[in-house]
Amino acid sequence: MRCQLVVLSIVVCMVSLTWMGVPARAEGPDVPVWTSGDFWEYEGTVQSEGTWVDLTMRMEVIGDEQVSIRGTTYDCYRLDSTVGMSAQGISFTITSKSWSRKSDLATVRAESTVLGETTTISYSPPMRTEWPLEVGLQWNGSSTTITNPPSGGETEETLNYSAEVESKTSITVPAGTFEAYEIRVTMTGTGDSHAYYAPQVGNEIRIRSSEAFGSIHPIDLVDYRFQSASEDDTDAFAGLVDNLWILILIIIVVVVVVAVLAMRKRRRPALPVEMPPQQPPQEPPPPPGW
Repeated sequence: MRCQLVVLSIVVCMVSLTWMGVPARAEGPDVPVWTSGDFWEYEGTVQSEGTWVDLTMRMEVIGDEQVSIRGTTYDCYRLDSTVGMSAQGISFTITSKSWSRKSDLATVRAESTVLGETTTISYSPPMRTEWPLEVGLQWNGSSTTITNPPSGGETEETLNYSAEVESKTSITVPAGTFEAYEIRVTMTGTGDSHAYYAPQVGNEIRIRSSEAFGSIHPIDLVDYRFQSASEDDTDAFAGLVDNLWILILIIIVVVVVVAVLAMRKRRRPALPVEMPPQQPPQEPPPPPGW
C-alpha cells in the first residue's frame, strides 16, 4: 500500500508536465490521423535516488472510444501501453491505457496498473491546445486532475503549466534521423521536460527530463508504424501528441523499482552467527595406581 500511495502522488504531480495540447501545421490536416495498429516503441534509462532503470516501452493505437468526464463526452483514440523494466536483477511489466481527444489529441483519461492495482486520472477540462506550431510559440494554462486510487477516495488537484517551442532541429535516434520540434514544458515544483516531436513519425522521437523525481537519459524511439504519414510530413508539423503518459509510465517504473529494492533491503534476513562446535565433556583421569 505504501508503494501504491507513492506511485499515486508521483502521477498526480506529473500530470501536466507534457500531455497538454497539440500545436499543428498551418496547412493540411489539423492533427495527424491515427489508425488502429499504429505503434511506437522506445528504449532508454531512468535514474532516481541512485538507482538506474533500463526500460522498454510500446504504445499502440487500439481504436476509437468515447469517454465522459463530468457530463462532457469526448471522441477519443484509445492507446494501450506496456512498459518493461529491469534494475539490479528485478523485472517488472506495467500495463496502461490512455484516451486522447481526436480533435487535438489532448489527454482525457489515463489508467495505470502497477502490481495488480489500478489508478485512474481524468482531466477536466483536457489541457488547452495552441495553433499553429512555430519556433518561439509560448502558451500556458491549467487543468483539474481527478484521481481515483485503488484504495478509494477521489481527490482533485489544479495543475498549472507553461510550454515553449524552442527549436526545430535534426535528431538521430535508433529508428532513424528526423526533423523534430523541441518543446519544453515546465510545471511549478518540477524541472523542465523536453519532447522532440517528428511529424513523419506522428509522435515523439526523444523524451528527456530532469524533474524532481528522477532524470530521463533519454528515452529514444527504436521502431514505429504511422500509417497516415506522408512525404510532406518530413518538413511540416502534423500535430504534437502529448507525451505526459509516457513520462507517467517512466516515473511509475522508477518509483516501483526504488520501493521494491528498499523493501528487499529491509527484509533481508541477518546471517546466522556460527557458534564454535561444543566439545564433549572429558572424563576425569583414573586415580593413581590404576
